[in-house]
Amino acid sequence: SKKEMAKNYAAGSLGEGFGLGWDIVSRSEYDEKGVKVLMKGGDTNFQHTDLVVAPDEKISIAVLSSGGSSTYCEKLAYELLDIALDEKGITVEHPEAELPVTVDSVPEEFIGYAGVYANKNIMIDISFPEGRYMLLRTLTANSNIEQKYMYTEEGSFVSVSGDVLSGNAFIDKPVEKAEFVTDNGRVFLKEIGSNVIAEKMPEVKINDDVKAKWEERKGMDYYYISGSYNDMYFIAGMSCMTLNTSDEAPGYVNSCTIIDENHAENRFAAPDSSSRDIYDIEMSVVDGNEILTLVGQNASYISERNIPEFTKDITEVKTKKGAAGWYRISGMKDETVRFDIPENAAVYVYDQYGNLKYTNFMSEYDAGIPLPDYGMIVFVGDTGATIGINR
Repeated sequence: SKKEMAKNYAAGSLGEGFGLGWDIVSRSEYDEKGVKVLMKGGDTNFQHTDLVVAPDEKISIAVLSSGGSSTYCEKLAYELLDIALDEKGITVEHPEAELPVTVDSVPEEFIGYAGVYANKNIMIDISFPEGRYMLLRTLTANSNIEQKYMYTEEGSFVSVSGDVLSGNAFIDKPVEKAEFVTDNGRVFLKEIGSNVIAEKMPEVKINDDVKAKWEERKGMDYYYISGSYNDMYFIAGMSCMTLNTSDEAPGYVNSCTIIDENHAENRFAAPDSSSRDIYDIEMSVVDGNEILTLVGQNASYISERNIPEFTKDITEVKTKKGAAGWYRISGMKDETVRFDIPENAAVYVYDQYGNLKYTNFMSEYDAGIPLPDYGMIVFVGDTGATIGINR
């Protein structure tokens, strides 16, 4: 029923007003006009959508996109909803919120929230330099970044840029506010009006042997092997994963808690969609190769240490389903090759920066392919297929 559909199931929790099958079941500017609005967004890696429904007005709007994000789809859907409502004589105002007023110190009650936090992908350090502002530093990202927040008169934190200590900071636009909240004894930093940013994590003790094993893997790249020949991870250049640890977050790798030499568990548990699609890490050795498996995502990767060089004497590669064959390209500038690719197989060539330079899904794939000076090449296909290589 419309009544049950519009019920706020997030009441009393960290959720932002989600309902039975809906992400949002209430928006104040529409509520003020007596218009019940329901919204549901959805994403895959490259396809996005948003559905907005005003059931009493019999208005439904769906926006789909290839690329972008469901957030962009949502903004367009609401714009179209406003036009449709206006045609029915209902004008909804969206006044721009006033900028919050910042203060030059953080109340003492928040200083205790300093520490190491995690989201589903990385570890983050939160500190309060000189008690003047809040600083977020990523610890296990491939490229670590910082973000500053100042406290405001309204009791929240707001994202800023510039030099806070010299008084030369300014509020970022669009305005991003954050607050600390607790749920079942767990501490979260949450973006107001959106999802959890990170959860505070406990100190983890591991022995020296376990620590040394993960330190060996620090900064190591692992390449995706379990996908099919037309897997979007190969096509989009998302086929490499790096393991990162930090001395400032001992006992953690990426965003997972280290259990032993070969297992790490993701314990990020936000009560909203930000903890969706989390994974554990499992390391194993298969046929002498170190394999990283993302438990829960059915994805496996091979260590860069086990990837051979693509030498000139290689004239064919036999493929095996679920075991893509990776090779390193080194010193092959101006080398041109042609591939004989059977049905249900593919070849992908990447430069040293991970950019996809060639695949047989591109037009004129059967022409001579100039290899990059340095990079990677992967052969993917069903078991028993053979990809020929002509130089």
